[in-house]
Amino acid sequence: MLPNSLPEVREAVAGARARHNDDSAALARGRERLAASVADLKRIAAEDEAAITRHAQRLEKQTREGAAGPLPSLIPSDAAIAAQITAQRTEEAARRMVASLESAERVSRATLAEAEESLCNAVLAAVGEDADQLAREVERLRFELKRKEELLSGVRDVPNFRPSAAVFRALRDDVNVPIADLGHDGDWDTSVADLHLRPTPVDAAAHWRQRIEQLTNGELTAPLASVA
Repeated sequence: MLPNSLPEVREAVAGARARHNDDSAALARGRERLAASVADLKRIAAEDEAAITRHAQRLEKQTREGAAGPLPSLIPSDAAIAAQITAQRTEEAARRMVASLESAERVSRATLAEAEESLCNAVLAAVGEDADQLAREVERLRFELKRKEELLSGVRDVPNFRPSAAVFRALRDDVNVPIADLGHDGDWDTSVADLHLRPTPVDAAAHWRQRIEQLTNGELTAPLASVA
């Protein structure tokens, strides 16, 4: 089973990368040693070829001089035979070693790729969780903002109230307000009823009636509508 938490996935990637690095380094060393054994085998073969060539030249000289009968044998020394057999066996063992190291490197490379893909998926899942959390927070803030805008809109029903520039900017209908009014930053002498403001929800007016009552009487006579 693949690990689920990001720390576990990162640890798995680090372990897989370390194993793959070790396998890659071992393979590189193995190939170097194989190349050395191949070179040694070629050197022995070249020496044997040179010995055969020299013997052929001696035979040719003897034959020109009138020698007949069986050819003198070219017998390698025990050391030469041992060196050739050793070099051949060593080269074959080196090839098998490299084949094993190549197999291990392929496996660790695939394991590393799988671990890295798992990490990528885990990171994307974590990003998705962050995005979901932000989305929920945005929805909550939008709900709170909408509620506060509704309550603020109700202030237009307060008799003789004229909004400040801050109130106007918060309430104005940017779609329908005249362009000339968009940059206004002072108090407005225009009646609230004549301003291009968002519609006022019916229940928002109750908030301001209750607030005026509270301010007038000095005490809370009825629960204020919540702004949260």
